[in-house]
Amino acid sequence: MMARSAQRAARSGSGRAWRGFALLLVALPLVAAEPRLADEVVARVGREVLTRHDVDAYLAQAGVFGTLTEGPSALVRRKEEVWREALRELVLRKMVVQSVEDAALANEPWAGFLLISDSELESDLADLGRRLGKPTLEAYRQAMEAEGVRYSVARERRREWLVERRWRYWKGREHRPVSPRRMRAHYDEDPDRYREQTLRLRVLMLRVRDPTDTEAREARRREISVFRDRILSGQASLEELSRLHSNGPYAAQGGLWPPGRDGAGQELPLLPPEALPGEVSDYAARMEPGTLSPVVFALGRRLPSGETQPSFYWLFAVEERQWGPPRPFDEVQPRVHRDLEQESRERYLEQELARLWGAASIWVHPAVGPLEPPSALAPIPAPGQ
Repeated sequence: MMARSAQRAARSGSGRAWRGFALLLVALPLVAAEPRLADEVVARVGREVLTRHDVDAYLAQAGVFGTLTEGPSALVRRKEEVWREALRELVLRKMVVQSVEDAALANEPWAGFLLISDSELESDLADLGRRLGKPTLEAYRQAMEAEGVRYSVARERRREWLVERRWRYWKGREHRPVSPRRMRAHYDEDPDRYREQTLRLRVLMLRVRDPTDTEAREARRREISVFRDRILSGQASLEELSRLHSNGPYAAQGGLWPPGRDGAGQELPLLPPEALPGEVSDYAARMEPGTLSPVVFALGRRLPSGETQPSFYWLFAVEERQWGPPRPFDEVQPRVHRDLEQESRERYLEQELARLWGAASIWVHPAVGPLEPPSALAPIPAPGQ
């Protein structure tokens, strides 16, 4: 009888755990079910292990830290692949952080610059909380824990992210300098790449009042995803839905931005992509006119005045694109230099990551399978940005 009671308790506990994970899947835009594993440990990186909970928590924190953007691949990617991608990112981060910590123990002078002090970490978290509408660090901590994210775990993950970010910036500085001759040759290969484009969009925007409220944010995401499905199936048009539901500018004009003419009848200039939020600009600059975007989340930015812009889910199409002539080399030389410098940094970082990956002691659970070394193509941020 005791054995049967124990079995029932075990099944009950397992059921509660699964129901909790199912709720997490509903609450987060990109949280995926983990592969079936025989035990909790899914990977070892040097002296540390990663568990299924670590990966689940990492995915959960994506709704609290930074911006989640659903690109075209995310809409069709299998849940297992999303989970594997999260594990791969954690393995990479652990690998980089351990290399920095080992260098610091060996008294390498550069490593001390990359480590994050407690005061720096607290200041960073407080600033991040303010960007998300939380006036104090304590308010931000409470918001995280209300969403089931342990503050101690979130704090450590943020520290690791900052160390990796600094490492990428530091290593990126070691790339080969860009010569004036190379810049000129790069420009002459294809001057058209330095033409300026301007756009007219049709947009549907749903405001997210509190980006840290995962449940409300997910409800907005589902709402705009339904709109997207209706447009793709021909049940409604973007113009019609924008008039009825958009919280963004020019909803009365069917979301046409700019709407063509102002109140005085003057033709309004088209928008440069740089005038849009970065997450939206990246898509709009590449989209063909008439195609519908994926659902994109743009987190409101904190302005120099201290005010935080609203956050929105976006759905949009490019209605019109105009191209100007190629700009002269002298005008775009700084941009050419940035492009080539970024390319050089990326190649150097790929080499450094491959070197670390080859030297690291990495084990991954057979149920997950081998992980490919992650790409080093992320932009190299300057400190403080």
